[in-house]
Amino acid sequence: MDLLMEHKWVLLVGAEASFWLLSGLFLVLRYWAGLDRISLVFLALIVADNLVILGLGVLDYLYTGEFATYQFAIAAVLLYGVTFGKRDFARLDAYLKHRITKRKQKAR
Repeated sequence: MDLLMEHKWVLLVGAEASFWLLSGLFLVLRYWAGLDRISLVFLALIVADNLVILGLGVLDYLYTGEFATYQFAIAAVLLYGVTFGKRDFARLDAYLKHRITKRKQKAR
């Protein structure tokens, strides 16, 4: 547990980076490749990634016994995700759907 807590910020940044990578793969597979079923796997991985972030915050709180900067950072990431993030992701999703569909129609 000590090793996990020593590297908690690296783990948080890695989990956030994996969120963006998974989100990009989800969108590419969904619209560019047209693989809707496989893209749902990546959507599930995105949810799992957010649960990992939540778990890191809970573990850190249990380890330290205090609500500190690390938990505030996690709370900010997760609150953004369930509030503005949902809207922003939906807007990005609609934009990419429109752009990629338009580009594919031009290619025909």
